[in-house]
Amino acid sequence: MKKKFNLKEIDKIFEENISELSDYIKLENLSNWDSLKQIELVSLIEKKRKKKLNIKEILKIKTIKNIKKYFK
Repeated sequence: MKKKFNLKEIDKIFEENISELSDYIKLENLSNWDSLKQIELVSLIEKKRKKKLNIKEILKIKTIKNIKKYFK
C-alpha cells in the first residue's frame, strides 16, 4: 500500500502552505528553514516510511519535490 503525501503535516513543520509552492523551491529559501526544521522533516519521513534514512538520502532532501518522492 502506497502512502499519500500529506501536505498538512509538512505545512505544520514549515508554517507555510507547501501546496502553493513550486516543487522546485529549495527548502533553504523558505522563511523559517533551519537545522531544527531539517531534523523535524527527516523524523517525519522516517516515521511515515517506518525506515531510517541514511546520510546520503538526508543530504538529497533539498526541494519540495525531494520530499514528495518519499511518499509516492
